[in-house]
Parts: sequence; C-alpha cells; structure tokens
Amino acid sequence: MAGCCRHPPHGLRHTEARSGAQIDSGTSTDGGGNNTDGGDVDGGYPFDLPAIDYTVNPGEPIVAPAETWTFAPVADAHCANGTSTGMAVNLTDRSRRVLIFLAGEGACWEAAACAAGTATHTRPTSPRCSPGRPRC
Repeated sequence: MAGCCRHPPHGLRHTEARSGAQIDSGTSTDGGGNNTDGGDVDGGYPFDLPAIDYTVNPGEPIVAPAETWTFAPVADAHCANGTSTGMAVNLTDRSRRVLIFLAGEGACWEAAACAAGTATHTRPTSPRCSPGRPRC
C-alpha cells in the first residue's frame, strides 16, 4: 500500500546501517568487504542467484479519487499462485511526502528467488482471494 503522511513512521527516520555494521553490495570496492557471492557473511542470500537483465517502464500514473483508498491493478504483477495483483493507494494533494508500505512474508521478486522457495503464500487464504480475483 502507498499513502501519504505528515511525519515519518517511527523507526524510519534513520535507515543507515547501525553499530558499525556495513552492508556488502557484492563489490570489492564498497568498503563492506570483498565477499561478492552474497553469502551469509555479508547479509545476502546464502546461495548465488543469476543476474537478470531488465529495464523499467514506469507506465502511466495511477489515476484515482483523492483521500480514499483505491485498489490499482499493476500489469504483470502476480501472486505466487499466479493470480493478478496490484496495490492500494490513497492519493492526496495535502502533502508532498509519501509512505510506501510493503507487507512482508512470502514475497519473491523474480523467478530465481521464487524458485528458491521464498514464496510461502501460494493458496488463497480468504474468500476474497481466489484465482481470477485481483486482490490476493
């Protein structure tokens, strides 16, 4: 879901690494070590994933009524069970700030990660979430 807010949510003011910890981006010049396989030493995946070439087409802006939650389908976005999905948006002109909330658990972002078994929600869990329905 995406929505606007006046104040940053608690805990999101400082997102940099804390306590001297560094995140390894997989290069030997990032200051986080030279473990380039994304292994458990640098906080990445414990296995290697293939590189995936892609380009981003942002598409058209979402058009929805202001100050109300609206479901916006997203082309080519699918649940782990193959059904279509999208996002809930609450557009406003009262603020220039934006909050993007991605519900955790069970997500995978490309075929290689899904094949690794990270998608845990593969069946509908409620009557409103069934094959052919957009809100999964």
